[in-house]
Amino acid sequence: MKLKLELDDKGLRKGFVDFQNANKVAVKNTLNIAAALTRRNAVAEVKKDFTLRNTWTVRNIQFDKATGTDIRKMKSRVGATERASYMATQEKGGRRPRRGRVTSIPQRKARMGDSLSKPVTRAKYISRIKPRIVSGAHAKAQPSHRAYGVAQMAVAFKKKLFLKRNDNIYWVASFETRNGRVRAQLEHLYHITAKSLMIKKETWLEPSIRRPVENFSKIYRGQLRKLWKYDAFK
Repeated sequence: MKLKLELDDKGLRKGFVDFQNANKVAVKNTLNIAAALTRRNAVAEVKKDFTLRNTWTVRNIQFDKATGTDIRKMKSRVGATERASYMATQEKGGRRPRRGRVTSIPQRKARMGDSLSKPVTRAKYISRIKPRIVSGAHAKAQPSHRAYGVAQMAVAFKKKLFLKRNDNIYWVASFETRNGRVRAQLEHLYHITAKSLMIKKETWLEPSIRRPVENFSKIYRGQLRKLWKYDAFK
């Protein structure tokens, strides 16, 4: 997102010993203040709207200050660094490339407080679950797929392991057999997909820059007034 703004210095030239140099400083300061405010707003927006496991994302929302003395070439930039390039996909929406052969999508039961707005609990990270999934071939002693599935659930519950069914991973919360009937409660933790994910547009930068842009002229005039106080006594 690129913004080109025009500044009105009408009525502010009077009283300066060297308005040209003062104007350059004021423009540079204004650009840097607007970028810093946008960065602050963006961090607040991301914390409010996104599920964050740690501070990695907000630490990679940064801004570059304007430099130089040529106003036409001055620019400040704010946004996510290359290391957090996934935030560009969040801003615009679109397809996120697959990482590895498949993508594991955490479900509600894998997250803190059973809430989709919360991060995955450490004990249910997919990296910790994978080595603890029940495995084994369909034995001849088990005449049907159903019997095999029941045997897998029994093992998973007894040994506190995880169960994989087709493209899903479960935790066996309870398991009992009574009068030949099986009762089990499964908690859905992950869905496994080999497809690229479609990310819904969730803007965080656009609303963050709105207020600084609206106040751009006000910031500029404030910076000029500060310089006028200094310049007037030279």
